[in-house]
Amino acid sequence: MIVLLMPLIFLYQFYFVRRKETTIEVTINGKVHHTDTLPLPIDESRILFT
Repeated sequence: MIVLLMPLIFLYQFYFVRRKETTIEVTINGKVHHTDTLPLPIDESRILFT
C-alpha cells in the first residue's frame, strides 16, 4: 500500500476555514470554482482549502 501525504505548512497568523456553518462561493471572471476539503480534521474540525 502506497500512501502519499501532502505537506502542510503552517504560516504565522494563517489558518484554514472551518466547514461547519460556513458558506463559501468562489467566482473568478464569472466562472464558479469549488473549494477542496482537507481529508483529516485539524483541531477536531473539518477544514476547507481556500
